Amino acid sequence: MFVNDITTATLTAAMRGGMARQEALAQNVANSDTPGYQRMTVSFEGALADALADDQAGLSTPGERAVDTVKPTFEVNTNTQTRVDGSNIDPDAEMSELSSNQLAYNTNTRLLAERFQQLAAAISGR
Repeated sequence: MFVNDITTATLTAAMRGGMARQEALAQNVANSDTPGYQRMTVSFEGALADALADDQAGLSTPGERAVDTVKPTFEVNTNTQTRVDGSNIDPDAEMSELSSNQLAYNTNTRLLAERFQQLAAAISGR
């Protein structure tokens, strides 16, 4: 089924991960002046790639796609240099990542919209 195909599911999972990352980055920016605040990161690309490979290889649980189960992982990043106040937020770097993440999210949104336009064209017979 076109609406429930692997491409649509993958784009949807990538958008969920992008939304989670946007939330974490926004929290980092909002707390950039909070003493002791540690940077929050979100990862999902590796899990999404592994799940997609499992689905394509037929290794998923019957009736369930691995891509549909991918959840973003939130982690506190303590590996970066801490400022004098104990925080490890660089507002300029966070804003740059926000911009980059927004571009990726917009691309996924545009691709998903094109998938639905193809479906609408198929239904209407255009």
